[in-house]
Amino acid sequence: MNAASVPTLGEWPKDGLEAVRACPVCGAKDKTLLYAQLTDRVFFCAPGEWSLYRCESCRAAHLDPRPTAASIGLAYNRYYTHGVTGGSREAPRTIVGRLKSGLRRGYLESKFDTRSTRRISLGSILVPLLVRQRLGLDRWARHLPAAQPGHRLLDIGCGNGRFLQVAKSLGWDACGLDPDRNAIEAARQGGHEVTLGSLPQTGFAESSFDIVTLSHMLEHASDPNACLREVYRILKPGGTLWLSTPNLDGFSRLRFAHHWLALDPPRHLVLFTRESLADACSRAGFSEITPLRTLLSDYVTSLALARGRDPWEHLDLETGVAHGKARLSPAQHLEALFATLAPLAMPGMSDEIIMIAVKPSNPTHDVPPPATPVKNWLKRAAIRLTANESAQILLERAVRRLNFLMGVGAGSYVESSGELALADKLEAYRAPDRPLCVFDVGANRGQFATMLQARLRGAFAMHCFEPARETFAQLCESLGEDRRFVLNNFALGSRAGTTRLHYDKAGSGLASVYKRRLDHQRGLEFTQSEEIPIRTLDDYCAEHRIERIDLLKVDVEGHELDVLNGAARTLSERKIKMVSFEFGGCNIDSRTYFQDFHQLFSKLPGTRMYRITPSGFVMPLSGYREDREQFGVTNYLVVFD
Repeated sequence: MNAASVPTLGEWPKDGLEAVRACPVCGAKDKTLLYAQLTDRVFFCAPGEWSLYRCESCRAAHLDPRPTAASIGLAYNRYYTHGVTGGSREAPRTIVGRLKSGLRRGYLESKFDTRSTRRISLGSILVPLLVRQRLGLDRWARHLPAAQPGHRLLDIGCGNGRFLQVAKSLGWDACGLDPDRNAIEAARQGGHEVTLGSLPQTGFAESSFDIVTLSHMLEHASDPNACLREVYRILKPGGTLWLSTPNLDGFSRLRFAHHWLALDPPRHLVLFTRESLADACSRAGFSEITPLRTLLSDYVTSLALARGRDPWEHLDLETGVAHGKARLSPAQHLEALFATLAPLAMPGMSDEIIMIAVKPSNPTHDVPPPATPVKNWLKRAAIRLTANESAQILLERAVRRLNFLMGVGAGSYVESSGELALADKLEAYRAPDRPLCVFDVGANRGQFATMLQARLRGAFAMHCFEPARETFAQLCESLGEDRRFVLNNFALGSRAGTTRLHYDKAGSGLASVYKRRLDHQRGLEFTQSEEIPIRTLDDYCAEHRIERIDLLKVDVEGHELDVLNGAARTLSERKIKMVSFEFGGCNIDSRTYFQDFHQLFSKLPGTRMYRITPSGFVMPLSGYREDREQFGVTNYLVVFD
């Protein structure tokens, strides 16, 4: 199915909607629109358009308005939990398939003390060394401990009983709960003990279960806090909650924005971050709240949505998990591999959150987290090994080189900064009925403009701004004969007027409205200056009747935030598609911080921020952290949906 063939489903019944006055996770009322006009592009059965808002406090997201409890069933007419589960999987027919299956069984046997005639005992040794396979099997088994006599497991949102079958095969006494009558019937046909019902009122007695699992269920709940409190109630003291849910800060959401598969409106009412989910578990009374690594990726299915195709082409109707091979370019194959493996180093980038939490045996006292002697030993050993000057010098060199590969300190030169990727971004966003419009603020001698001139394939107009007289003369010499360029000999800022431009020599690429202190760099001193005029971008656009800017590139030696403040109206009216800005040592002189830029853009709905790397890959950034305050010259990209 392509975008043109998606069925028109009409509007959601107006009497089946309810407003959400406060965040369902933390109760705060301040929120920002994240995405608007979302539709059901996954199951093609729910009418209506939906808006997703992000809480300014806990950073979770929720639909507003959302379906009422009485009308939500409209969204589940076609869902992947209705089929009957099969028996044990068909045995692999190839030698390689039988080998892999035997190794998996050997690993599982070592963990759960089960017995299989098709096991290969060596799997208990080999599989733990294969990180991807081990994490996949642990997730398949939901990180269960070995079953104990008399211990019971409840799977809430059990669907057709697929996981109940897994748990039983691992020795657990397992039962399920689900609100869907069709799913319940399918599970019972599969021989499972299941009950019709749902959170937050399960009907079970207090302290009934040793383990409760919720796999991608909490995002469907209108009151997730009440659900967690009910799970806490039915767990035995010392019992464990295992839950999984989509990660709002994961790679695929940052990469694909409103095309992310797990937005899934209007079935997904709430979407969590790792922090907001941990806080919700803590408020419900749980302790020992531990996030677990997972490599589940929505890349392929989200890419299908971004292409206007049916995600079911690459989604298993039984599990909701991506399968098969999509037609990917070599670059997309690398990006898909990165999306899958990045969580090994950066767990917060995973498209899924998995957490376990424990109901304390003594609810009046917090239970300390379990000891990790191996990790502690490695940490102490690393500290001892690096307690000398030579090791510290090596670490500094390694950090500088690694930072460069991430784009930190790599942004000084157009040719090596990765900014060439901006030309490809512009072509991707090009509208067929008009030329591209680019603003190059701080054009210098035209290095960036010349690069775009060579790489853009279609029509464009570029407005260049360079206030220094000598440098502007060189800019005119480079580009003055090309009528596609509008050359302006003034600066942009937050308000109109004049100021002094300081530099070490005429034509310097370091010229700045701030008298920079660079005596630590080869004794550079800003001893020369000239008076320059300043205008605002908002006034310039009004005067020239510019209604759309495809790229606003700002490189003005510490003055970037002032330029953006002078574009407040144009930004708020969503007339700019992309902003590229430089951040580095100049910001020490202007006393501006990355936090200032993050706060400016986070107030605008539908923004995505990236760091540009030397390879041209743009790295999604999820939220602000203090370690973003890196003053090596770095280029950032902000895209407005």
